[in-house]
Amino acid sequence: MTRALRSPLCWAILAFAVAVPWALVGDGTAFGPVVSGLLAGFFLAYAVLGASRRLLPPRADLVLHPALAAALGLVGVFVVPELPRIMAWLRGWAPQPVVAVAPVFGMALVSFAGVVWLLLLARAVAAIPSRDRRELPAPGWEALARGAEARFTAVPMTRRAYGWVLAAVGAVLVIALGAVFVFAEPVLWWWAPKLVLLVLGIGIVLPIVLVARAALRARGREYRVAFVGECIELRAPDERIVLPLRALDELVWCASGDGARLELRAGERRISLLVGIARPLPGLLAGLPPLSRRVRAALAEAGLAEQPTRRGWSGAPSAHPVHRYVRPAAR
Repeated sequence: MTRALRSPLCWAILAFAVAVPWALVGDGTAFGPVVSGLLAGFFLAYAVLGASRRLLPPRADLVLHPALAAALGLVGVFVVPELPRIMAWLRGWAPQPVVAVAPVFGMALVSFAGVVWLLLLARAVAAIPSRDRRELPAPGWEALARGAEARFTAVPMTRRAYGWVLAAVGAVLVIALGAVFVFAEPVLWWWAPKLVLLVLGIGIVLPIVLVARAALRARGREYRVAFVGECIELRAPDERIVLPLRALDELVWCASGDGARLELRAGERRISLLVGIARPLPGLLAGLPPLSRRVRAALAEAGLAEQPTRRGWSGAPSAHPVHRYVRPAAR
């Protein structure tokens, strides 16, 4: 049950299950069915793109996403302007239940297309190599008597919790935009489409995203991680954790990118520090230094085996590799 609730497809089905009966017994253009339809399309897009990435070869997935975005763009160009005529045509022959639920599926298509295009844009931006050689340096190792340590900032949060935060922000955006379209529809029809997008982007989307980002960064703390002898030591202003490497069941180390993080698992104890989303130390990038050969050898000697490096979207090695060391008996 818990696994099902973590699935975007499950939430899309639940949203449709709410929207369709609501539209059938009332008005499909009312606030409730419209917002439920927007949420359904939002989660369905994540479910479809996630399934594409998991099930298809990387190159096939790389072709499918732009093709899907292009098809949705054509729908927006040629079909959306004809919606009043399409609805009039439906009312002329279709039964009332079909006419009632048509706005629900229309709203789902709108949010579905929005997510597809936004993720395609994020994917394209991530694929552009950085040409600025004057970037700030990443955190580095500082020598100690019997090892080395590094300073960094991180948000203590699991990736699962971070995913729920992103989903919540997306849901708030969809609900806010849906409310604007429902209550301000007569006014918006008089505005140019570009002006509508500009106003919604600056007035609604940007403030919500900035508030969510500031709230996450406010939870950031400064940490020191050190590999001393056969132990890993993690220090914050109010705590100090020392774990022998032989006590670790798993260590995840991603040094750069938005997904930069440090995760430790030792028995029932789990520590997850998200580095990429935290406000970095002054003069440094948000990240971790790469693991040294000495640390890798110490991890191997402690019985931790490195898992294969994650691949990028195109199938080539990722620009921000994730190094995962797991004790074979603890997989």
